[in-house]
Amino acid sequence: MRTIFTHVPMLMISAFVISCTPAESVKKKDAGNVTICISASSCNGTKASSPASEEAVRSIQVLLFQDGVLYGCGAAEGSDVELMVSDGVYDIYAFVNDPYDWVSDTDVTEEKIMSSQSMLEDNSMSALVMFGYKHGVQVDKNTGTVMVPVDRLVSKIMFKEIRTDFSENSYFKGKSLKINKIYLSNILGSCTYSLQPEDSPSSDDAWFGRMGTEEIPETLKPLTSDEGLDIMIPDQGTSRLSRVFYTYPNGCISDSSSDSWQPRRTRLVIEAVLDGRKCWYHITLPPMMPNVTYLINSCTIKNMGGSSPEEHLGPACEVSLTSSLSWEEIYSVEEES
Repeated sequence: MRTIFTHVPMLMISAFVISCTPAESVKKKDAGNVTICISASSCNGTKASSPASEEAVRSIQVLLFQDGVLYGCGAAEGSDVELMVSDGVYDIYAFVNDPYDWVSDTDVTEEKIMSSQSMLEDNSMSALVMFGYKHGVQVDKNTGTVMVPVDRLVSKIMFKEIRTDFSENSYFKGKSLKINKIYLSNILGSCTYSLQPEDSPSSDDAWFGRMGTEEIPETLKPLTSDEGLDIMIPDQGTSRLSRVFYTYPNGCISDSSSDSWQPRRTRLVIEAVLDGRKCWYHITLPPMMPNVTYLINSCTIKNMGGSSPEEHLGPACEVSLTSSLSWEEIYSVEEES
């Protein structure tokens, strides 16, 4: 099952309305006496350099529960849905850009929603999956629009620049580095609607790009990789990349450097050529959360990289990483690797 609602700054887009006739499991059978509009709200905006339509709302699905029982539902193209309900208190769940048909799921419960998983492949550069809910909403004749706060399920990785500095390495001093490809590895392909990533994901979970050598599906490449770059950086030079990648959050607390596959942290991998030799540099991301930005301010290449995407040669590169508490609020963490 999939669901998500992105943080959108009070988007109000006109949409056709699909009212959901309550199923047998619905508590109240009357049509209701109050019309309410349910829409999305967000306090988080988007970065100008982001290539994806981070705020785009292509579709919305809404489920209403009363006393733990499904009361009604609706779906529409756009950002808002109108529903006829009776006076009362409701728990409201909103799904945006989610391909799973929640309004037709007659067995859905609040517990089932929060334990279900969305799959990374349900996202695209034009529609990121988002999800949100609001509990204890009082509805009466004075109720107009109910704004439901929503979050993106993806984490965002921004990579600003690569520098070279071979001043302490006489063999590579004065030589140029060629960047062929930048991509994510050890990608966790699922996220629960609870928005609480497991700190010890299983090998049986959906993973992509394992250890950097497994081919990433074509549908995910626009989100997770940037190929065919052919970027030349001379010694003491800088390439300002401003690249952005999207993935579902990998909450791994522990990491692994085993040569055989085991769950491990997500990495940003730089595939390069130095002095005619193909090599790799990687930047290990911290335990990740949904709707959070991880900003790699800079990566300074100082030596030959590893012989595989997982191999890390001590002082090969230095990294400045900024981790964001939300899509916009940022605090800095300096990290050397």
